Amino acid sequence: MFKIHKKPNREKIPRTISFTDDMFQTLKAIADHEGISLSSLVLQCCQYAMDNYDKEELEKRIKELEEKELKAVNTGE
Repeated sequence: MFKIHKKPNREKIPRTISFTDDMFQTLKAIADHEGISLSSLVLQCCQYAMDNYDKEELEKRIKELEEKELKAVNTGE
């Protein structure tokens, strides 16, 4: 279950991200209700998604990308 934490996050790297209007309004309402910044909420949502992502599938995908890069280096592509 996703739980919102109100303590500050670690150092951040600024990035630009776009949301649909509906998604922005919902996220903003949640952040306001919880008394945290929108940025903090988005970071927590992303962390939750990464923590619950199929790690075997991720490892498989990383291996495929590494093999593809190695092949490209070896063939000069």
